[in-house]
Amino acid sequence: MKNSRDKIVVGITVFFVSFMLIINIRNTELDYDFIRLETVEAFNQEISETKQEIETIEDYIEQKKFQIEDYQKALRDGTLEDVLANEVVKQKINSHLVSLKGPGITVVLEDSERELREGEDPNNLVIHDLDVLNILNDLRRAGAEALAINGQRVTSQTQIMCQGATITVNDVTYGQPFIIEAIGNTDTLNAAINAPTAYAYILREYYELPVGSEISDEILINAFDREPALNYIEIQEGD
Repeated sequence: MKNSRDKIVVGITVFFVSFMLIINIRNTELDYDFIRLETVEAFNQEISETKQEIETIEDYIEQKKFQIEDYQKALRDGTLEDVLANEVVKQKINSHLVSLKGPGITVVLEDSERELREGEDPNNLVIHDLDVLNILNDLRRAGAEALAINGQRVTSQTQIMCQGATITVNDVTYGQPFIIEAIGNTDTLNAAINAPTAYAYILREYYELPVGSEISDEILINAFDREPALNYIEIQEGD
């Protein structure tokens, strides 16, 4: 009797454990079913952005290595004043407080004058602040060293807001046309506007918005006409 009872207990135990294993396996499979394509794409985008940040940091480190080498060489050669003078020029450029010139591209954006198609959203025929921002970002990725919109220097603090048929840049409002100027390598800047994957190309070819571009040997971009608003940051002592 005891052996029979033991066999029954063991049998029940084996059945229960097997049942729990099956449930766990099914739950694990269901978990995989809930991974959506959008989630995978979001993870891939996050990985791509992280890689880009790492590359940017690595480039910054390399630049600082070269800068240190320049200082060390200047100390050996007795030309430290020249190195410091060049550094002052770089800082002036980075501060946006001096006018700049160089080869580049001019992009002109306007609302479309074509007839609205039946059922079409009227916004498809209008240039918005988001359109301007996307084109600016394309030009930045293409290596633009300086940017301006309707003569207003674009800085890290520049705000671009859409107000009806106008946009406001650095608290100044402009009507059409909206003119973006960029200084940099003309080939890459031109590709950022006219390549089939470019945002400007999509506006032009799919929405039929007038987006024109012209390469120039010399573009003048004015200095930012006011001191940047720095109300919260301060220099970290010891750096």
